Parts: sequence; C-alpha cells; structure tokens
Amino acid sequence: PMGLIILGASIPLSMALGIESFGVHTIGAVPAGLPAFFLPELTLSGALSLFGSALTIAVIGFMSTYGIGTSLARTNGGHLSANQELIGQGSANIATSIAGGFPVAGSFSASAANVVAGGRTPMVSIVLSVATLLTLTFFTKFLSYLPSAILAAVVIGSVIQLVKFGEFSKAFYISRTDGFIAGMTFVVALIVKPDTAVIFGIVVSLILFINRIMWARVDELCIDTERNIFQPCTADTDAVRLHGVLIARPNMSLVYANAEHIIEQIHWLLRTRERTGERIEHVVLSFASVNYIDLTGAEAFVDFLNDMRRRHITVHAITLKSHEKTVLEHACRDCDMPSIFASIVEMRKAL
Repeated sequence: PMGLIILGASIPLSMALGIESFGVHTIGAVPAGLPAFFLPELTLSGALSLFGSALTIAVIGFMSTYGIGTSLARTNGGHLSANQELIGQGSANIATSIAGGFPVAGSFSASAANVVAGGRTPMVSIVLSVATLLTLTFFTKFLSYLPSAILAAVVIGSVIQLVKFGEFSKAFYISRTDGFIAGMTFVVALIVKPDTAVIFGIVVSLILFINRIMWARVDELCIDTERNIFQPCTADTDAVRLHGVLIARPNMSLVYANAEHIIEQIHWLLRTRERTGERIEHVVLSFASVNYIDLTGAEAFVDFLNDMRRRHITVHAITLKSHEKTVLEHACRDCDMPSIFASIVEMRKAL
C-alpha cells in the first residue's frame, strides 16, 4: 500500500538527512520491549472506587467503537454484530489489564487506514499484532525517526477517502436532527481527534433522543370519512372532526419521562375545543404509536381516566396493543377500563 511505502521510505531518509536538525518534528523515542505481565491486585474497596469511572469508560468506549464499526460496515456493505463487538472488546480489556495497558476501544483513524489498505478479515488484526510485537522488540529505535507530518498525512489520506459529503445533504433531507448531528460531528472532528468527535456525536444524539422522548407530541386526529382513516387535523385537510369527540394520538411511548407532558397536551387539546363552546363528551386515544407503557405512564393514564370521569367525559381507546392493554388493566384494577375499538368503523358506529 502507498501509505506503508511512504512510511517505510521516510524513516531512512529522516535518519540520513538528520531532519530533526532542520526543525522537523519526529514522533521521538518509543519505549522498547514488551510490557511486564502481572495480575492486578483486586480488593473490594478498590473495585468500588473504580466502578463509576470504569463503567463510564466501558459505555463510552463501546458506543464509540460500535459507531465507528457501523459506519465502516455500511461503507463496505457488511454487517456489525453488537454482541460479537462486546465480546471482542471485553476480551481485549481483560487481556490488557494484566499488562498495565490502557482501556481498549476502536479507533476511527486506525480503522480507516485498515479499510483503505484493503483489510477485510480478522487476519489483518493478527498480522498487525505480530508486526507491533516485532516493532516493539527490534525496531523502536528506527520508528523514533518517523516525521510526525508524514504520519499525519498518511492518517488524513486514509480518513479523507471515507468522507462522503453527499451523506450530509441526504441526512438533512431525511432528518434535520440527524443532519445537524452529522454536521456538528464533522466540525468537531476537524478540531479534535476523530474518536473524540464520534463520542461527541453519540452523546449529542442521546441528548436529542431523550429530549424527543420528554417532549413527545400529541396530535389531534380527524377522520377521512371516504377512506375511514385518521389524519392530523390541519387547515389543508378534508378530514372532519366528530362533534363532541376529541381524538388524540400520542406520538411516543408513555413513560416516566413524558407521561405528564403527554397528559397535559391532551388536556390542552380538550380546553382548546371547549373554548369554542363545544361540549366534549368523548375522548378517544389512539395508541398506534405507543409501543411501551411503564409504571409512571400507566399511573398517569389512570389519573387521567379518573379526572375525565369526574368531568363526565367518557374515555375510549383505539389500536391498543395487547401488551399495553395488559399493563393498563393491571394499573386500573380500581377503575373502569376504557372501551377499546378495534377499528375506525366500529368507533364511528359507537359514537
């Protein structure tokens, strides 16, 4: 590969010309020899004091490695198994612990160089490991003459081949949130190490994902009477509202992070309809987008049922899945479960 040829040629040239005397920076002395192997001392107090930091390193290390691996696998048309990645990374960290090594995680720059060089199978790792052992044992003196600029150029040349600027516009077109994260991660990668940028992108993604869960949207639905389907009630739709009936659809699972917010949005929709002078007698909740309900969500739903009963408003459900139905039944042992419609046609006939 061209990168390896350039690296190999730059070392003897650096030695012969003494380029350090001209102010050219080299990577400098590299410790020679293999590390001493030993079993770390394990104590309960030591394990407890390190647990928090170790857990943080493990989670961030795996997330970074999985993100890098997924990206490269998609580029090469392959598939990355999260389970195999966890097993491999865990085994590597156990092994490095008896040699006093750093925590093991994936490196985007090293992985990019591997892909560009044509590496496709685990044999690459075996060859790399043998080459590393030989270099540490016999060639560290020569490695110290490698110019830092040459090493940086090889890494940049490898990484730049994997950058696809068309993916940014594609990401913005599909999801502005994903496009924003991709753009920010790219900018951060220009400032700090790519590995750090990947971690930054993952953390921002998690923050935005949690934010999306917490501020879940609730849509008021109207009925397309010709096709018998729900549509969000907007000014440009021909779908109609049923008089005296509020149909609402939470667009996220009902969990502790968003339960109160979702219930408050339903109340807001109810108040908005009632301000027009309309008397709401029925509230129909569509659970089409609700795939999970936790304890807090179930309790918030029961409180909503009791509140509606005090106001003499009947609550119904539609597209309620069996598991979520069971959860609500357990939570609503001391109250009446809402009637459940199997279809829009059945709902229209009943209301």
